[in-house]
Amino acid sequence: MTKEQALSLIQEYCTVLEDLNEPDTVLTELLKRWPEDGSENKSMRWLGFIQGALYAYGYFSLEEIKEHSKEKTVKELPSKGQYQI
Repeated sequence: MTKEQALSLIQEYCTVLEDLNEPDTVLTELLKRWPEDGSENKSMRWLGFIQGALYAYGYFSLEEIKEHSKEKTVKELPSKGQYQI
């Protein structure tokens, strides 16, 4: 996965969280903090961070997150109210 693909997937996750009215602004505004000179390694760490949070909050299973990374896109988004925080 390239840096651009990782950042694109992070953006999709941020959009999902915004659509679900997630109150955690650290997650929903993650890409606003992205440094212009951010490396590919940093993008992978940030992707792992948001995926870990999404798993911990119960938005996605590990299998779903693994598929997102393989496909480089979020295929099935949770519907509003489907998950409890």
